[in-house]
Amino acid sequence: MYIRCKDANNKWSLPMRKVMYIHPNLNASSPITNAEYYFDTDPGFGSANAITINAGNTLTLANYNIATQNLPEGIHFLYIRCKDANNKWSLPMRKVMYIHPNLNASSPITNAEYYFDTDPGVGLANAISLTAGTTVNQSFDVVTNGLAVGNHNLFVRVKNQDGVWSVISKKVFTLTSPLSVSENMYFEAQAFPNPTTGFVTIQLPQNESIRKIEIIDMLGKIVVSQNSSSNTIDLETLHSGIYFIKAFADEKVFLKKIIKQ
Repeated sequence: MYIRCKDANNKWSLPMRKVMYIHPNLNASSPITNAEYYFDTDPGFGSANAITINAGNTLTLANYNIATQNLPEGIHFLYIRCKDANNKWSLPMRKVMYIHPNLNASSPITNAEYYFDTDPGVGLANAISLTAGTTVNQSFDVVTNGLAVGNHNLFVRVKNQDGVWSVISKKVFTLTSPLSVSENMYFEAQAFPNPTTGFVTIQLPQNESIRKIEIIDMLGKIVVSQNSSSNTIDLETLHSGIYFIKAFADEKVFLKKIIKQ
């Protein structure tokens, strides 16, 4: 298919081309009866690795295990296609994958590190203290000193006992100007759980009674406000990040930093 445009001076552009394929007499209600997969090079329709499926109009392969033990280390392309009851094959779906050499799933994770934006090299980034294990699930603080205000990429990777490094995990975040809070203005409260994924309970010292709670983001904006004597507030709808809980008592204002996961 070609598309071109003409301007006010009667000049035509070069045509833009898109490749497309028209299937003859496709029947959308024809159930899927076969599926197969292959890596990198197409062996031909019906000659790839068969996938056992239940015939139907939709197909889900979320829990299907694909054998990769004979693939060499490096980048590979996985292709999956289906055939319907009319013997018509679909276009292949492609996924890029990377094969690590001699991975030992039982080898515990022993090291982790993080960096921002530019990779300093394997083993040269900021070390993360952790307890070795086959799985690691923990929070850690990152030092953002020296980073300019704006968007940045946080990269994290881990190494197992065999010395093999993982693929990098990336998170995009925005660094803003710090919220200025004077210690002379506020008293400290306690909040738990912290980090949290939803409800937070706020505890004030000396049995102070809460009259109002505000949740403030890193830009100083009030994102949640609750006029109530309840010491519990729901943060489930907030995006992941750092917030301040501001609790108003009879004659004092209390502040606590909290992490929303």
